[in-house]
Order: sequence, then structure tokens, then C-alpha cells
Amino acid sequence: MIKKEQLREIIKDKLDVDVVTDKSQHRINVDARTIFCYCCFKYLNEYTTTTILGKYLGKDHSTISIALSKIHSNYKTDKSFKKKFNIVVSEVEEQLKTQQVEEVKDYEVMDDVELKYYHKYKNLRKKYNNLQRKMYHYVKKC
Repeated sequence: MIKKEQLREIIKDKLDVDVVTDKSQHRINVDARTIFCYCCFKYLNEYTTTTILGKYLGKDHSTISIALSKIHSNYKTDKSFKKKFNIVVSEVEEQLKTQQVEEVKDYEVMDDVELKYYHKYKNLRKKYNNLQRKMYHYVKKC
């Protein structure tokens, strides 16, 4: 999985926008923040919510929710957004593949017992993150 800072650097490198410090509402900055939020929810290795992302970006949680709700329509109708989105997502996925290869190399130094518990840990971590997301959405509805 990837971390917020890594994702921030990818966007800074590919789109020349710092999603945290560039506060303007120019289209490139808004698109970069929207892509950042999408990638955080899809690829991040830690629990995240719209409130957490809003605090990180210096925005309100509702701004994050609105941005996330518009991704699909922007992707379909805005060629510029689609191009930026594809560039960032392909780079994120490439980095994830690289990390997986490095994990496989780490497996080689683990014995069978360590490897067994490592896989159990990873599965439990995924379940934990999913449960936290579900709990957040459930509490939000109440």
C-alpha cells in the first residue's frame, strides 16, 4: 500500500501541484486534490475518512465528499481531467507493483512460520481497515 506523503509526491511530480500548499481554486489544483482524494480512498494503507483528508488538505469534509462524488462524471466528460487522472493512477499502480516485488524479496528471508503470520497480519489489517470504514459510515448515518 501507499502513504499520503508518497501520493502527494507523485501528484507534485506528475501534475506540478502540491495538494497541501496550493490552495487556489484553479482547475489544475482542484483536479489534483480530487485525484489525491480518490487515490487515498482506493490505495492508502491507513484508515481514512473525508474528515481526515479534509484536515490534511486544509479543506472541509464536505468539500472532499463533493469532489469524490464528481469523479465519475468528470472522468467521462472532461478529457483534461481524464488524462491527469490516468497519469497519476498509473504511476500509483506502478509504485504498488514495485512495492509488491520488494515484499516478495522480503519473503525469501522469512521462514515458513514468519511468512504464515505475516500473511495473517496483512489479512487482519485489511479486515480492520474495512470494518473501520463501515463503522464510520454507519455512525455517520445515525
